[in-house]
Amino acid sequence: GKWDRAGVTALVDKFLYENGEWFDEAKGSGFVRRYFLLFADYTDACPWFIVVELGVSAALGVAGALTELTGCPPMSLAMLIVLLAYAGLIAWKRPHASRFNLSFTATLATLQIAAAVLNVAFLYGSKSEALSNAKDVLLQVVLYVTTVRAAYDVLRAVGHAVHHTIKELKSQYKRARAAREARRSFGSGCGRPASVAR
Repeated sequence: GKWDRAGVTALVDKFLYENGEWFDEAKGSGFVRRYFLLFADYTDACPWFIVVELGVSAALGVAGALTELTGCPPMSLAMLIVLLAYAGLIAWKRPHASRFNLSFTATLATLQIAAAVLNVAFLYGSKSEALSNAKDVLLQVVLYVTTVRAAYDVLRAVGHAVHHTIKELKSQYKRARAAREARRSFGSGCGRPASVAR
């Protein structure tokens, strides 16, 4: 068949971009404009998922630091449980507005779970050099993917800010133009003296 460029573009857009756009229902409210970046990634059913992601990040940071300091195996087991719960919640709720963000987050969570499994196996089982090397390599991959995700998030945040600024400027321009047209038509209709019949 013939290659459908519009169809391919629509599929790519559907995968990369959010399905819908956040806006303030209350007129004059600037809530979305001010706090947009906190929930822009999520569907309207899961705007609270930012709290889950921040909580998981904090828990993993604390557990990771304690594991490094104390070498305590239960901490690595706790990290694995937190990651499994996090991945399960992602699979259940599908909180991200775009399929790309959902896929990226699920991939990162899967890599983190794999690294946590290797870490638990290393701490609880045979502390072989091969297992330690595999764990270190996987942790490096997780670090690189996390860095790419952070760079992507920054670029997307800048893109959203530019998009909303341009949209707001266009809206202001249209309102100003409509007001000028209204004044002009009002002046041309009412500014002429009425003709007097003699």
